[in-house]
Amino acid sequence: LFLERLIPSPEARGLVPPQPAGASPPDVSLMTFNLLADMLTYCEAFPHAEERHLAWPHRLELQIAEIELHAPSILCLQELQGTPPGAEGQEERNHFAAVDAALRSRGYDGKYARKTRDGP
Repeated sequence: LFLERLIPSPEARGLVPPQPAGASPPDVSLMTFNLLADMLTYCEAFPHAEERHLAWPHRLELQIAEIELHAPSILCLQELQGTPPGAEGQEERNHFAAVDAALRSRGYDGKYARKTRDGP
C-alpha cells in the first residue's frame, strides 16, 4: 500500500496514451522489462547507489510493484538470472524461482529460457 501511494499511475507518468471518452481498454497488453541481472549490480558500476538498493530482495519488491502497476497480459523479462534444471548449489542465484512464485500468485504462468548464441 505504501508503494502504491508513492508511484504515480501509468497515465500520470505518460506511459499510457489517453483514451477517447467511452473507449474500452485494449484486450491484450504487452510489457517488456529489463530487470538488470544481479551479477551486474556491483557498487563500482553504480557508485551513487546505496548497496542496499542494489540488493536483489529490494529490487525484486520494486520490480513486482512495477509489473503490478501495469498489469500486462503478456510479460517478457530480460536479464533475469536463472539456473538450468537440476543445477544444485545455485539456488541463491536462481532469481527466476522468486519472480515466478511472485507472479504465479498474481495469475501469471512463467517459462524460463536462457540466452544462447544460437538464437531463441
